Amino acid sequence: CKLCGSESFATSNDGSVVCTDCGTIKDSANIVSEISFGDNSSIVGTFVSATRRTGSSYRSLGGRDSRAMSLENARRRLDEIATSLKIRTHHIDSAQRSFELAMENNFTKGRKTKLVAASCLYVVCRREKTPHLLIDFSEVLQVNVFTLAHTFLQLIKLLNIQLPIVDPSLFIYRFSSSLEFGSQTKEVTATANKLVARMKRDWMCTGRKPSGICGAALYIASKIHGFKRSMKEIVHIVKIGESTLLARLEEFRRTPSASLRFSEFDEMEIEEECDPPSFTRNRLKEQLELEAKQKEQKEREKKEKKRLKRELRKKKKSKSEEIENEENEEEKEEKEEIEEIEEILGISYPPLPSEVDSSVFEPNDTLDDLSEDELDLYLEHDKETVKKKEVIWTELNKEWIEKNAERQREIDEDIKAGRPPRKRKQ
Repeated sequence: CKLCGSESFATSNDGSVVCTDCGTIKDSANIVSEISFGDNSSIVGTFVSATRRTGSSYRSLGGRDSRAMSLENARRRLDEIATSLKIRTHHIDSAQRSFELAMENNFTKGRKTKLVAASCLYVVCRREKTPHLLIDFSEVLQVNVFTLAHTFLQLIKLLNIQLPIVDPSLFIYRFSSSLEFGSQTKEVTATANKLVARMKRDWMCTGRKPSGICGAALYIASKIHGFKRSMKEIVHIVKIGESTLLARLEEFRRTPSASLRFSEFDEMEIEEECDPPSFTRNRLKEQLELEAKQKEQKEREKKEKKRLKRELRKKKKSKSEEIENEENEEEKEEKEEIEEIEEILGISYPPLPSEVDSSVFEPNDTLDDLSEDELDLYLEHDKETVKKKEVIWTELNKEWIEKNAERQREIDEDIKAGRPPRKRKQ
């Protein structure tokens, strides 16, 4: 080296020769992106892939390439996981290539190697349709399944990997073997597979985890073949919650297949398909909301009717009060008129008793039981008082007097004309 005199040099990743003691660049990189040809039309140089590098590489202080160390560590992790889950070697090789691709996209930076390696291996298992679940990988690594699922989703999004939908029937034999059905394992597995196929036709598998579907199918199949397997045993094997298992069983109970006997289910093939459970649940929810709105509307109408009735009662009450006030005013006016008449006549009438003897109003044709003194009390002898009473009576009965006079004129005219008097209509 011209700067420090050292004779130790190394080639960096871009092809430059660098002093390992002071870091001085002796020769620049010779790698170019263009293609050049020699005199005999041969390509000058060699191709360098994006993932593998030829020649000596820049070595760390320990004397080993960090990328190679990361790949070796990832391979070791993949082997450990594959050994625990009994995954084949060619699946490990595919996962190794996926890990290298993730490294080229800087996906491993800031993430644990075991999470990225498990995600790559699960991608291969999904693609090859092996009976492995993501929760199996989380148990081997002793990490939260949701943490591993987050890394897995980010990986397939980055690499734009399209994975097939998980088929629940892949896991039936694995779970049935763990439930120890003995010599009838094949029969139980076949029945469970038929149930899964029926559930697929009834849209129960779409958007659901395969564990719940397998648990419900195995629970029903075990009952059909006479095995007493409890829900706790099924839940422990398929690794789901008891509420999830009950939900899948309830959804299957609403399908037409649930009403068939086993012999009918084994022989008959129902062509009818049910609506998806989520669709049915949403329609039921909408119906309940509609009924709630109708009930609320009825309550509002009922309250409105009560309010209108109260207002109507108030109006009737105010109207009755007005009528009562008018009657009181009429009574007051009559009382004032009586007082005026009493003032004109110069006499005062005693107030009527609250209780009147009914015998007073009984008809009496004769005055024989009255003495002369009593009769004299009924007669008015004062001419001035008689005249005043006559004026008052005439004023009060003016209309009747006029009608009577007109009637008398009609009678006189009929008599003069020689006609019999016309009878007055009653």
